[in-house]
Amino acid sequence: MGVPSWAEVCYPRRSKQGLRKERAMKVGQDKVVTIRYTLQVEGEVLDQGELSYLHGHRNLIPGLEEALEAFRGLSGRVGLWVERDGRPVLALEEDTPLAVASAFKLLVLAALREEVEAGRRAWDEVVRLEEAWKSLPSGLLQGWPEGSPLTLHTLAALMISLSDNTATDALIALLGRERLEALSPRNRPFLTTREAFGLAARGNRDLLAAFRDGDLEAKRRTLEVRDRKSVV
Repeated sequence: MGVPSWAEVCYPRRSKQGLRKERAMKVGQDKVVTIRYTLQVEGEVLDQGELSYLHGHRNLIPGLEEALEAFRGLSGRVGLWVERDGRPVLALEEDTPLAVASAFKLLVLAALREEVEAGRRAWDEVVRLEEAWKSLPSGLLQGWPEGSPLTLHTLAALMISLSDNTATDALIALLGRERLEALSPRNRPFLTTREAFGLAARGNRDLLAAFRDGDLEAKRRTLEVRDRKSVV
């Protein structure tokens, strides 16, 4: 028996130019939700289409409705964004800024990939581990000797597979802070994990206050002062 290979919830809208576009639907109680689906069995497409239902009345698979509503029931500030092949699928408070923790490393990986595809870097390029790149765990490289040879591929693999903070900071240094800030303008200055740990250290509360309260240039000056201190 076949099962849907994927489904997305969407609705049409028109841009200012009048072109038909689609965006993620904010699913909620008593909303009419449309699911676009593709049914495949062993790679063969058996059916495609759209299915609409009234959300919150168990008109569809109850587990699906409950899963969507579960996000709304979580405590604290909750956001959800799901996309497939670059197209939005589901959204919940998608315009609310939230801390992303180590998910920011995906941006570093994307920037590295762009550099490789543009021919400015190569996956097999070898760099030497620098003491200034070493951060706190998670990861392995913080315990490796200075000067250890590492390919960019190895750094990227450790950053994603083990969430290695030292590998991440190495790539941030190699790519350049400005390069990453261009991709993520909300995150300026774009912090390394070492800088984030340093600002959070008990002995640096004055620096943390200055960083939080300062404008962009003041934040950058605060990081210069922090760089002269230890990680913690």
